[in-house]
Amino acid sequence: MLIITKLILIMSNLKTINILILFLITTIQSQDLKASIEIFNQKNNPNIWWMNNNNNGKLPSNSGVEIFFSYKKNKQSLKFKLSNQYDVKNSIKFSESFFKYQLSSQTFLKVGRYYKDFSKYLNEDLSTGSLIVSKNARPFKKIGLVSEYPMKKINLHFGILHGQLKKNAIYQKAPNVHEKFFYIDFKRKNKVFFSAGLVHSALWAGATYEYGDFPNEFSDFLKIFISADGPQDGGPHANALGSHIGIWDFVYFKQLNKKFLAKMYYQHFFEDTSSFRFANEIDGLWGFEINSIENDISFLVEYLDTTHSDLNPPYQADTYYWNYQYQDGWRYRDKIIGNPFINPDSGPRGVYGHDQYKILHLGTKLSLLDDYKLNIKISKIINTSSDIYHSISLSKYFKEKYQISFFNFGNGKDMAPKISLTYYLN
Repeated sequence: MLIITKLILIMSNLKTINILILFLITTIQSQDLKASIEIFNQKNNPNIWWMNNNNNGKLPSNSGVEIFFSYKKNKQSLKFKLSNQYDVKNSIKFSESFFKYQLSSQTFLKVGRYYKDFSKYLNEDLSTGSLIVSKNARPFKKIGLVSEYPMKKINLHFGILHGQLKKNAIYQKAPNVHEKFFYIDFKRKNKVFFSAGLVHSALWAGATYEYGDFPNEFSDFLKIFISADGPQDGGPHANALGSHIGIWDFVYFKQLNKKFLAKMYYQHFFEDTSSFRFANEIDGLWGFEINSIENDISFLVEYLDTTHSDLNPPYQADTYYWNYQYQDGWRYRDKIIGNPFINPDSGPRGVYGHDQYKILHLGTKLSLLDDYKLNIKISKIINTSSDIYHSISLSKYFKEKYQISFFNFGNGKDMAPKISLTYYLN
């Protein structure tokens, strides 16, 4: 009771939350609305892996509150999440929050803070995270257009967005983010059984304190769009303008029987022409998952490899998520935007200082009886000595309105517990 009382006091001191609660209560009759309030208390430890990674970019905090709200009607939908864990002052900040407008049955416009509209097959609750956009960092501001073109035996799925990062100790002006993706979904009996896609992201424009302003004209954007070369820098060839990353994305679905569906996937990471052509061999994220069709049950295994980043220097010598001009790399607010296990500031190094990791990861989600849910994640760096990282949560539902969850996060014997209480307003 002491913990719950403490959390309620935290909520009562936040005027913004009180206003939002009043707004939600007055609109709760709508069938198109979903809302919840979560309060939690934890023994924070900034060194515990799964407590501090893939947590939507939140800062370490011993207690806090989160609000979720979504509303959908006709062609419009609105979603927002708020948390007090994004600055040391515990002020309320937006997490994933956006407005979506359906232009047609296959096309929509999206504006706000959000993660991604590709790699939809990835289980965000159990995975280590997408190589391009995971839930490790707080989502940054974007505007995107996504569409789909269904055909008899294939679907075409594609999108483009423009975003912007934030000024910091490296960036005098915030860099722009350009991103686009294109997928071909192959169908059999009106069901997708194989999908192949290409995702391309780039940092461009903005300014650093060391290098000054970067090119920011429309003609420069066109070069960014096709990864064209920038000015000659004294090397054997000109580097592409801006900082580019991407993935070849493959997933295969197989229905094992009437009860289980399996999927195998591979995200091949690239940063330049050589890795685009698979010169970095098997580097990327490999995964296999089985899902129950009838119950909320999943089992996942992933293997992440970054040990082939400099097989043939200088032709094939990448520092994943880093760039010599955009020196903060593929980060937002000090958090890796992609997979958190790929971090250019830590880990065993290759010839040119590149991360060299092999990660084995397991995840499972189980429904126990009708009201209990169990989630487990276990990760191990297998090419060097390291602890086993784990995250275990057990949730219990009450009267379809309340959920209490117990967590245990740990690196080996070093552990930290967490308890949360969620109230669903509808």
